Order: sequence, then C-alpha cells, then structure tokens
Amino acid sequence: MKIRTLAALLLCCFIYTPIWAQERSAQQLHLKTGVYDCPENLTDFINAPFRADELRKGAYYRILQFSELPTSDEHRAMADAGIDLRTYIPRNAFQARISAEAELSQMASWGVRSVMTWDARYKMTNALANEDFPTHAMAGRDRILLSVIFQPDFQTNEVIAL
Repeated sequence: MKIRTLAALLLCCFIYTPIWAQERSAQQLHLKTGVYDCPENLTDFINAPFRADELRKGAYYRILQFSELPTSDEHRAMADAGIDLRTYIPRNAFQARISAEAELSQMASWGVRSVMTWDARYKMTNALANEDFPTHAMAGRDRILLSVIFQPDFQTNEVIAL
C-alpha cells in the first residue's frame, strides 16, 4: 500500500512540474540576453501609464505581454485605441507604441497581463553587455562600431540627440 501511495505521489509530482514550468515560462520574456519575469501589473500601469519625459512625438514605448496572443480584430481595436503593436517578442509579448492619448481601459479585455518599460539590458547583445567586442567591431583602442536599430517613427538625427 505504501509503495502505491508513494508511486502515485511521484507520478503527480512528475506531471505537475512540467505544467508549472510551462505556466512560469509563459510569464517571462525570452530574449537573446536572457529570460526576464513579467509582473502582472496592468492596473498599476493604467493608473500611471507614463512620465512626461518618456514622450516622443506624442507617444511612449512599452512591452505588452498578453495571456494569449491577440486576434487580428484585437490588433485593430488596439490600433484604433492608440496602441500600435510592433515587433513580436517570444512568450506572447510585443513592442508597442502607445499614444499619450490612448484609451487604456480595454487593455484587460484584450488579455494584456504585463506592461514593462524597456530596460537597457533587453536591448543589447551579451557581447556588448560583457564588453567582449569582436576584433572587426573595434575602431581603435577605446572605441567600437555599433549598429543601432530604432523605431521607424524616428529619424537618425533624433536618435543621436537622445
């Protein structure tokens, strides 16, 4: 009897562990620089969506993570509300351009579970973060050559000025 009980308990552990790991993974961003937790913070975001110094051309940028991927209709509804989903990020997330005038009240109905600001560590490669520069990227002893990709609604001179 004890062996059956122990076997049943172990079986439950083996079944539950992968399910828990999948749920946890679904609440994370999977980037080349690492895996990052996404807090469930939609209410906090709606109460204080941005700081004035974050606005660029009447908008600000966030990472939106969804419980499930939004449908085409939801994409259109978000665009109509002033939320432009851009590049997909693994685990149900998108880069988003959000108008300062955006209607945020429907975000929960679209399945948004987390809203995150861009952290510098999300944007750079591990080699850059660790200062492990390849020889071809060196421009002298103390300078490196970088390729910078920025949002399409910015001009090069605007990015350099930032």
